[in-house]
Amino acid sequence: MKVVIDRIEGTFAVLEVAGESVDWPLKSLPAGIREGDVFEWNFERVSPVEDAEELLNRLRESSPKGDLIEL
Repeated sequence: MKVVIDRIEGTFAVLEVAGESVDWPLKSLPAGIREGDVFEWNFERVSPVEDAEELLNRLRESSPKGDLIEL
């Protein structure tokens, strides 16, 4: 999705996204953006279940006995 930085107002940037104006916190955008910049914004669906399973696996691997985390 293409996003245009329409203008910057204080701590917010006004973005043009799909023909709509959206106020967005400046701190959550890439450093150094300027009015008129265009960038590509990609969305990727992340499964909360997969994230939780990955976290549990990492915790199990870092456990001294490997078995401290049980569901």
